[in-house]
Amino acid sequence: TMNPLIKEAAEAACRPLISGQNAYNGWEYGMRRTERTDTSFSGWCVQAIKAAHTAGLEVPGLDACYEKAKKAFLPCYQGTSGVFCYQSESGGKPNGHPAETPIATLCMQMLGEYNASEVKAAMRYMNSCTYDFAHWEDQPWNGGGGNNPSPVYYWYYLTQAKFQEGDGTFWGWNAKFAPELQRRQVKISKGQSGYKDHDGTPHEIGFWDSPSATESYRSSLNQGDLPCKRWSGGKETESTTTLTARVMDTCLCALQLMVYYRYGLVSQTPDTRPRLIAAPSGSNEEVFAVQQAVLRMKPVLDSCDNDAFLRELERIKNTLSTPEGRAEVLRYEKMARHCESLQNWIVDDLKKHGELPRGYRGVWDVVGVDQTGKNIVLRNKPFVRIADLRIQDWVCFCRLLLEARPTERTSLPDEQKADLLLDAAVFSHLHGAPDTYVQGLLGQAIALRPAIKDTVKQLLPEAL
Repeated sequence: TMNPLIKEAAEAACRPLISGQNAYNGWEYGMRRTERTDTSFSGWCVQAIKAAHTAGLEVPGLDACYEKAKKAFLPCYQGTSGVFCYQSESGGKPNGHPAETPIATLCMQMLGEYNASEVKAAMRYMNSCTYDFAHWEDQPWNGGGGNNPSPVYYWYYLTQAKFQEGDGTFWGWNAKFAPELQRRQVKISKGQSGYKDHDGTPHEIGFWDSPSATESYRSSLNQGDLPCKRWSGGKETESTTTLTARVMDTCLCALQLMVYYRYGLVSQTPDTRPRLIAAPSGSNEEVFAVQQAVLRMKPVLDSCDNDAFLRELERIKNTLSTPEGRAEVLRYEKMARHCESLQNWIVDDLKKHGELPRGYRGVWDVVGVDQTGKNIVLRNKPFVRIADLRIQDWVCFCRLLLEARPTERTSLPDEQKADLLLDAAVFSHLHGAPDTYVQGLLGQAIALRPAIKDTVKQLLPEAL
């Protein structure tokens, strides 16, 4: 989110990761700088380093740590087999079961090594992986180096690795795991769940339990007293679990279902926006030139300075000679107006209603906007100048306020709600949000006011 309120804490969290990296570029439990690299522990370290590097945190040694991490899993790799082992021991020798292959694969992809021969071999090795609670043991690593009893943990990494490999790999895998997770979710009706949202409305809840009784994060000393089902060899048995294990199981399963709209492909540019490419054959060159110019204006877009964006569009328009080129500039000018409308709505909402509802504040503990109308006031923190807010902040506020005040939103006429959702969709699209998120907002807008589809066709034809 690049939220300035947590920057200091995030940078402090990076320091032990940097100092704990061993001579073989990986990590050991407890950040001990031994010659052993633990693939599982290193996996979490790499995800943290990747997040810190992407956020642009300024910590001495972070860039060097990031570059060295690209080689962290190579000592755990076995020949040309596509297998990454549980650990590398003294001298960087691979050892242990190969179920950690998805972890090392994903981490190397995240660090930009998606075309490495080891990664490609690992993806081929994992082609035969299955997603079936009843037969969770049926994996290429079971029987070929030990029967590893932690399917949910490895499915979490495997699903992300298949997503990073691209659509041709992921959607076939999605057809396997998504229906299985839907089928295996345990549901409790809203009348029995005891869960109510901030408006007091009861809701159904759902959770998952691992099919394996010995997931790696489950204590063998405490099997718990919550009833659950387990499987082995296709046979179902009654068992028990702990609340801690159930929460972990549920988190990892839910994150798998979210993967395609929570993440971008690391094989694209770091900001996930499209690359500049040659004009397609037969296209209007001025239209294409405008689109490429907008891509180059990413710093302006990220600052959410609509006036600067409009000034640059006006400069571009004065260089064009075709009606098509000028029409494309006009399209982006209209999009900028929708962005401005959304930002004004967010500020007006905070002025009118003050703090966000409980449960929706997150790291932004907002209590309102000051009398000048130029600063957002935070609880027990220095204020934040509205002019200093960046794209990540506006997206955060947009999502929070669309979700946080459903009662007030439903009190708006359908036409106003549809306009608000269109503003949010245009803003999100222009700033590189995933297509699925933009399409979800547009779908809601069109359902409320079908005539708005004509506007959508003009502004975001690629989203329909």
